[in-house]
Amino acid sequence: MHKILNFLIIVLFKSTKGAEYMEAKMKLDNFRFDVNVIQTRHKGDVTDCAVKCTSRLDCLSIQYRDSMQTCRMFDTIFLTSDGASYENGWRYYLKTGGICPPHFTFTAIDGLCFHDGGVLRRDAGVKYCAKVGSGLILVNSANIEFFLESILDRVTPSYSGAKSAYIQGQWNSTHWLDDDGQELQYTKWEGGTNNPGPSRIYNIKIKQSSGGYYWKEATSGNDYVRHVFCGVILR
Repeated sequence: MHKILNFLIIVLFKSTKGAEYMEAKMKLDNFRFDVNVIQTRHKGDVTDCAVKCTSRLDCLSIQYRDSMQTCRMFDTIFLTSDGASYENGWRYYLKTGGICPPHFTFTAIDGLCFHDGGVLRRDAGVKYCAKVGSGLILVNSANIEFFLESILDRVTPSYSGAKSAYIQGQWNSTHWLDDDGQELQYTKWEGGTNNPGPSRIYNIKIKQSSGGYYWKEATSGNDYVRHVFCGVILR
């Protein structure tokens, strides 16, 4: 176990399944998050904090304030400072690696490894996820849907005041399929069902509406920038 301070990455351990890391997200420096805290500690250094997080399957990220030796562990992932309070000295770290590909976080939610791809057009998002060894996130259960909605709740709207993201799925004129050509077993369409009919090729977006988050067709909307989340489902 050692620190690589030049890259602001803490290497926690190495095993046959790969190394596990804590990656610093410096854009979130000096912001304190007060939600989804699962444990707070007031002793030890940042490496101790990171190791304690590693020992918990439900810990996805940490914050550490060196001047107070305060460690906070979270069961979620923060992508922006939305909803946080400014307080000097905090640094935020995301747990990555381990049984997941590099830079992906194991969520312990139905085998999901998660990675934030930023805000992109759909075609650019697909290319980015492929570059890091995955596809757009496959929402194949209510648990993953809830996780994704909780992430979107804490981000800045990607355009025109709407919080939205591209997710995996394509209409082949008769069925909605995932990237492997299998029919989607879980859906959350606004209105309950969606059948665009023949001679249509649509993709899927999840978008916030007055009643919550629902799936909608992404047609010309593919040209809009939305949040892109990459995902790998461990079988």
